[in-house]
Amino acid sequence: MLRVALCASALLQPAAVAVATKCSVMEHGAKGDGKALDSRAIASAITACDHVVFPAGRQFLTGTITLRSGLTLEVEGTILGAAGHILTPPTNPNLPPSPYEGEGGYQDYGHSHWADALLHGDSVSDVTIMGSGTLDGNGALGTGEPHKKDSGKGCKAFGLVRSTGITIRGVTIKDGGWFSILATDCEHLLISGVTIHAARDAIDIMGCRHVLMVSTHRPQQPLATTILGGLRSHTEWRCAVGAHANFGRRG
Repeated sequence: MLRVALCASALLQPAAVAVATKCSVMEHGAKGDGKALDSRAIASAITACDHVVFPAGRQFLTGTITLRSGLTLEVEGTILGAAGHILTPPTNPNLPPSPYEGEGGYQDYGHSHWADALLHGDSVSDVTIMGSGTLDGNGALGTGEPHKKDSGKGCKAFGLVRSTGITIRGVTIKDGGWFSILATDCEHLLISGVTIHAARDAIDIMGCRHVLMVSTHRPQQPLATTILGGLRSHTEWRCAVGAHANFGRRG
């Protein structure tokens, strides 16, 4: 009887609940002075914590930030791209060599890669980037093809592919390169209250599902948005969208 009672008591105990950890990049060694490279400190914070804060009043110089599933980045300060530290993408194996583009030939180089970005997410889920801070390419992101005139540079602020449950809310994007946001084959994507000072394309949505864009704008210019590749399944824009570069094309 005693053994049965002990077992029953154990079953009644509440299960342990995993608590998401929250930390500042400063706790992991970031300087936040806009001069020292903070890439390792940022990567350490992302590994250790589910909710990572970039404090206000600080500038964090970094190479590519690789996103992971279940991550929230709260950007209240400024994230600065570090020239020479943005990832260089490998050759895309799905694009055969071409005498015209080096690879492919019938598709823009920028649409063939996603890792050459300030923030990169591939096959990730439940990721939020939010806050009142700024993501600034800082001259590390080019507006042309990186393998040509912008050699050594990335070409996008956000490079997102094959991912789900992505929220970008409240931040400002400056000097985002060729694409401020490139999302390809993603679903459940929310872009809300984002201000984009775009050098070229503001937002490119490629073959995505369940996309909602709310109160997002490009000061003093129309919001440059490209839609390609069978965008479907409850996709909604609640913004003033104008034409610059490409807009409204469906593949």
